[in-house]
Amino acid sequence: MRADEMHAAITRAGEALSDRARLEEYLDFYSDDIVFHGHGPRPVASKEAVRALYAEVLAAFPDLRVTVLDSIAEEAGSRLAVRYRVWATHAGQFRGVAATQRPVEYEGVMFLRFDEYACVERWTLNDRLTLMTQIGAVSTA
Repeated sequence: MRADEMHAAITRAGEALSDRARLEEYLDFYSDDIVFHGHGPRPVASKEAVRALYAEVLAAFPDLRVTVLDSIAEEAGSRLAVRYRVWATHAGQFRGVAATQRPVEYEGVMFLRFDEYACVERWTLNDRLTLMTQIGAVSTA
């Protein structure tokens, strides 16, 4: 995939994820055998597992919105680095924390590897401490 195609694809994916009705469109961004790193102790290793992960996230944060802030691609390669921001309301249980109705906002980075059609591997690092503090799971004292 060319650099401009990777930039356009990640922008479309962020827009699709921000519209719950477009979850399948978001999932089309990934290959069937996608490998997600950074969402637990072991990689999430299939599109079906990614679908289940996002079902859990969207149940907890049904108004989730994602904006791509920056993306940098290899000109003649298959990798893309992305910085993004997430906004949502904690409206359902997440990681054992009951809904608080609190707004959350945090940033993250991800590195993606593409084949010629889709993202085949993703490494994510987001500001989970900020998220968990905002929903009251971690004390700031």
